[in-house]
Amino acid sequence: MQVRKGSDSSESGPSKVNSKKQFLESQDFQAAVTEAVADNQDAHNTRADYFFTDGPTINALIVALADAFYEAAVDQQVDAT
Repeated sequence: MQVRKGSDSSESGPSKVNSKKQFLESQDFQAAVTEAVADNQDAHNTRADYFFTDGPTINALIVALADAFYEAAVDQQVDAT
């Protein structure tokens, strides 16, 4: 994926990257996400089959996801302050 870079008036100045909107609308980003999903489809299908056939796996996965989402939310709040 390419990120557009620019510079201020001096050659050694800080680089600027795309805006969030430009990044999200990037065809390169969309292609990368589509490729990642396609590349992992077999693994996903295997995990989904295992998930729906094993009760303890469902609970363990839900706990793991809750932990991960909670930590991400806390980290995001800390970064915002």
